[in-house]
Amino acid sequence: MITRRTFARHLGLAAAGLAIDARGVEANRWQQGRSPWPLCLDTATIRPRTLDDKIRLAAKHGFDALEPWEGELAEYEKQGGNLDDLGARIRDAGLQVPSVIGLWKALPATEAEFEQNLPACRERMRQARAIGAQHVQVIPWFDWPKVTPAGTLDRKKLAGFYRRILEIGLEEYDLQPAFVFLEFVHDLRTIDHALEVLQAANHPRAQTIPDTFHMYLGGTPVADLSKLDGSAIGIFQIADAPAEIPREQLKDSHRVLPGDGVFTIARWQPATSTVSITVGTHERVAVGVFHRVTAALAAERLEVLAADIHTFPAGEVLDRFTVRDPDFAGEPPAERLADIAAAIRSAVHASEPPLIRPQWNPFAPQLQPAGRGPVQVRFDNQSSRQATIIEVFAHDSPGLLSRVARVLHEAGLSVRAARIGTYLDQVVDAFHVTDAAGRKVDAADLQATVRRRIEQAVEAATGPRGSA
Repeated sequence: MITRRTFARHLGLAAAGLAIDARGVEANRWQQGRSPWPLCLDTATIRPRTLDDKIRLAAKHGFDALEPWEGELAEYEKQGGNLDDLGARIRDAGLQVPSVIGLWKALPATEAEFEQNLPACRERMRQARAIGAQHVQVIPWFDWPKVTPAGTLDRKKLAGFYRRILEIGLEEYDLQPAFVFLEFVHDLRTIDHALEVLQAANHPRAQTIPDTFHMYLGGTPVADLSKLDGSAIGIFQIADAPAEIPREQLKDSHRVLPGDGVFTIARWQPATSTVSITVGTHERVAVGVFHRVTAALAAERLEVLAADIHTFPAGEVLDRFTVRDPDFAGEPPAERLADIAAAIRSAVHASEPPLIRPQWNPFAPQLQPAGRGPVQVRFDNQSSRQATIIEVFAHDSPGLLSRVARVLHEAGLSVRAARIGTYLDQVVDAFHVTDAAGRKVDAADLQATVRRRIEQAVEAATGPRGSA
């Protein structure tokens, strides 16, 4: 059973009204060069403002784009406005239009209804193209559940209708139509349903628009996103739902802005027999996010084999870990992956990260002193213009990364990026760090303190070099 809590456990929190163009992310392209993610205003969220007001407000408050509805474009023209001029004003304001909502009843029940509605679809595509939109959203007929019993919807017929809309949009309007799947359209409510339509449409430009709100309400597991190729996603819309309202009672009007949260996904990778963990959040959420996440991984007894850590200039955090779960010989159950994700979120939000105690395994082979080289800690202030690179070479052991991360955190250093690698029984870690003021670590006494404490942390994790 999917609840908001279990859904959020896999997906984390995101922003209502945020539309992400899925054609690719360019580092720091958006938010005036501060972010890799564009922030888009759904114009329905500030009704009944005029379109001119919405453009002004979106630009004033730092949005990169806005997503208007076709009804307000039609009303704009009805009042004597020119959509080409409106598009120019949007661009002059530094904004773009990733999509327009939408082509209503574009996927109806019969051929006759499709032909009857086609002139209206063409008119709406003309309007969308006039303001410079990149996509237009193709909306299924809302009355499907009233005229067809669940399980009887002909998705191949819908795919045929969608393909014809797609070809018209591409060839006549230079516009990308992408269809949405909605929880209240009983046979077009999940990613599996959408995938069937995409395949049956049999067109290289066929795209769908996932929406986390409708995915949650429709019972689509977040893991099902992996079934879609990135090129098949036109726009990705993310929103949250209020926790106090049962899922079956939620309506589109219940969408909420979730604020700062923690996005966490733990997935099994059968090709390598490892677990992939992705963590997304913001520096505002907690102090020492990297330290907290690594503490959670250690507390869950996970062995970190590799990690790719990034903190972007606007404060967004995106961390990826590849870990081995020694508690399971093969694929961990879904409950275990969910528990890992929950533990990470708890650690980020907790007042203090979990403490890691050494766990000695008396049955594990013990290294002889000669087999364990001394830890090496190197400071490099030449290779990066913005940060000091701290390289750590040591023998691997449970909780080692967490202990090193704690040293860096307690020294007042911020990890802006990191690459973690494990080779046989050796770790090679590179941490790009700055001090609290965002400067490199130049002070010799601070370097000496950090080096000494890392060496102590390694010894605490691995045991004294002379132990056997």
